[in-house]
Amino acid sequence: MINFLGLTLLVLSSGLFFFRHPAARMITGGVMLAASFYFLLALIDEAGDVSREGGDTSMLLGWGVTLISLTAVMSVLLILPLNMPRKAAVYQRK
Repeated sequence: MINFLGLTLLVLSSGLFFFRHPAARMITGGVMLAASFYFLLALIDEAGDVSREGGDTSMLLGWGVTLISLTAVMSVLLILPLNMPRKAAVYQRK
């Protein structure tokens, strides 16, 4: 599962750097935000299985939550527009 999270971060980073059209960036961010929630549910299920077998889940949860958090933060960066319009009322003060 950690390999899939790393792959998700790689795809997300490439979307952040190479998608210039705002709609494409927002769609990629939304898909990755949904994927991060799916990975969080899968991590909770996997930790439950490991715990039931008597294993230690601290390392699994530590790395998993870290990567999922990074994925969620970077997906929010994709959803938010990076170039705010200068036509807003805040910029028209004299």
